[in-house]
Amino acid sequence: MSAFDHAHPTRRPGLTIVDVIFTIAILAVLVVLIPPQLSSASSAALNNTLREDLKNLRRQIELYAAQHHNVGPGFRDGNTLSQPTESAFIEQMIGWTDGSGRASASNSSVFRYGPYLRAVPADAVNGRASIRMINLGAPLPDKARGEAGWIYHAGTLDIRPDALGADEQGVRYFDY
Repeated sequence: MSAFDHAHPTRRPGLTIVDVIFTIAILAVLVVLIPPQLSSASSAALNNTLREDLKNLRRQIELYAAQHHNVGPGFRDGNTLSQPTESAFIEQMIGWTDGSGRASASNSSVFRYGPYLRAVPADAVNGRASIRMINLGAPLPDKARGEAGWIYHAGTLDIRPDALGADEQGVRYFDY
């Protein structure tokens, strides 16, 4: 063995303390940077889902009204003298209807319209699929309460999210 061999001992495989500290520092930086990016991406996805569900609801409500003498869903048997109800809205949107708005679970020569939806979608922001019906003669509220998934006025065919808060641009979900 030469003197050179003792001066430079062979290195055993493994991590040094510097390697471990460097790895921990990189992981700490990633933990700080990645969650906010994932959070804003998931927030944008929720906002887009809310917009698309709302657009689809509006289209289907308009289609229903066009096929039912400009009467929106929610009136039991198409009776516009009665107050609209959530149960009538759901039955008419997910079932088959006749020209007067009576609903059926099956298609026939009489119940030939629809279905317009498979199910009422949940509001992507608050997770609720229920509908707060606005009575005839009452105005559409000017803000959400966060109690239902949707706010619907059968007289005007207006439907809005009942989600509190705003998107990243500051637009209230109610104003979508």
